[in-house]
Amino acid sequence: MIIIGLTGSVGTGKTEVSNYFIRNKISVFDSDKKVRLIHENTIVQQEISRLFPNSLVAKKVDRKKLAKVVFNDKEKLALLENIIYTRLKQIQSKWIRNKISARKKIVVFDTPLLFEKDKLEKYDIKVLLTCSEAIQKNRVLKRSNWSLNRFNLTKELQMETKEKKLLADEIVSTDRGKRKTFQDIQNILNKTENHVHRNAKDILRNFN
Repeated sequence: MIIIGLTGSVGTGKTEVSNYFIRNKISVFDSDKKVRLIHENTIVQQEISRLFPNSLVAKKVDRKKLAKVVFNDKEKLALLENIIYTRLKQIQSKWIRNKISARKKIVVFDTPLLFEKDKLEKYDIKVLLTCSEAIQKNRVLKRSNWSLNRFNLTKELQMETKEKKLLADEIVSTDRGKRKTFQDIQNILNKTENHVHRNAKDILRNFN
């Protein structure tokens, strides 16, 4: 199996590229979607409400209020991340085991904070998506529930693009249109034909 780690700052096109992989019958682990599901878990809601009572609305955790609480306090952010990422790792481990059992040749992990929070040894190919800041901002501010303040705070928590480029195996610019982006991604997939596949034991060592 070859494991591709897909990453990039908010608004760089990870969803579009993930959908391209899916259309090509490649399984994608959507970290953002899994994190949203973790937030909805009853036990997690209880833990968060105990640690961050100011994030509650009608006795339920409001993610917008929670974001305001933790974005401006690194210690509180670390507490929240410990709750979320412990469970995310468990879900990742179960998912990759299922894909190994299904004898998948290539899988993708869409992981926004791959370089900031993850174990790089998990991935055979680390793909970084980039685009100009103007295009990035334009894409993000078109989304519902996103403001300029949230965009700026989110960027502050992410590693600088120039630092990520030093850690990436492949860099794809997404501000030249979808067709060019998908062409670049297909070229990366074509290269995997000559890439050494890791065995299950080596893979699982990094997903425990």
